[in-house]
Amino acid sequence: MNHDITVSDLMIMQNAVRYRRWLLSHVEGHLGQRILEIGAGIGNYTEFLVDREVVVCLEIHNEAVRHLRERFAAQPTSSFTWPTFPIQRSVG
Repeated sequence: MNHDITVSDLMIMQNAVRYRRWLLSHVEGHLGQRILEIGAGIGNYTEFLVDREVVVCLEIHNEAVRHLRERFAAQPTSSFTWPTFPIQRSVG
């Protein structure tokens, strides 16, 4: 059974703006100006962090990384990076 969330699933959640803002409101007071977002997907939460000094998005799915790069390519207020490194996925 494949448990990966697809980009199409994340695009559906992109429309749930109030829900995503509500979830973020529970942690926002604990966030600083430098953000490491692990499992950034297509940036559904990243979009709320564009006013930060530095945002580093980690994502292992190439299609999602492509969406991130396109979506935030022209972001002038933050330094967005997408580090690449080999990921060993466990099977089973």
